[in-house]
Amino acid sequence: MEAKVGLITGCSSGIGYASLAPLLSRGDIVYATLRQLSSRREIFADLKQQFPDRLRLLELDVGSLEQRTSCIETIREKESRLDYLINNAGYGIFGPFEDTPESEIRQQFESNFFGAVALTQLALPLLRQQKGRILVISSILGSVPLPFTSFYSGSKFALEGAFESLSHELRPHGVQVGLILPGGHRTSFDSNRKNSTAVNSVYTKESELFLSIMKASLDDHRAPPEHVVRAILRLLEKKSLPLRTFVGRDSQAIHVLHSLLPQSIFQPLVRAGIRFSSNSFVARLRGR
Repeated sequence: MEAKVGLITGCSSGIGYASLAPLLSRGDIVYATLRQLSSRREIFADLKQQFPDRLRLLELDVGSLEQRTSCIETIREKESRLDYLINNAGYGIFGPFEDTPESEIRQQFESNFFGAVALTQLALPLLRQQKGRILVISSILGSVPLPFTSFYSGSKFALEGAFESLSHELRPHGVQVGLILPGGHRTSFDSNRKNSTAVNSVYTKESELFLSIMKASLDDHRAPPEHVVRAILRLLEKKSLPLRTFVGRDSQAIHVLHSLLPQSIFQPLVRAGIRFSSNSFVARLRGR
């Protein structure tokens, strides 16, 4: 059988990097993309030595039209096919809604939403040809937002809305779309996160406390990225893709509660959970 060809964005670390070895091991040709390839090429040395003919590295900033076009043209010229696209690149801006500069909001959407959408548009002719798959790495925060995640959650909400609509459009053409919503996982997301809180903001106390709680919770409970990678592998093998796959106990639990409870109960429950976490976190700090 001819090898499947995949394209993955955001492969310098985390879920993108962790997915490479399993996909290459099953015989796929994988185009792994990342920004600033020249300064990060060494992190792929072992994989390149192990899979010299199947791992293809490309520099790609998903916000760059020139690089998006070059990426798809390279795959078209060298492979003449694309079996799956995994939209993984992105980062998060957390902080008060009022304090976040417009330039940072636009950059958040440029990376998390517009880049993925524009790359997918360019890839669709090749994906249609193969009746391929599109997987989108979203977040549980793309379904259930928390305080001080407005624009990260908003970019993921937009992503999910666009790709859910796309899934209907592509069904008659044999292309399937799957959204993956992880909870907290051990990736570089936390180090890539940007916090936006103005000096002397009225929200400083609440936002700093909440973001500290969230970081501490991730440090204590987050799962390895391999959990998401296993979900990716299962979805690429499934005959029929579910639209959404919730990965991690936290993601699954929040999804169930959000689906079953009326908002009049769910929202106070979220606020109560935040208050409880705040009290526990403060008590923990005092006990040190």
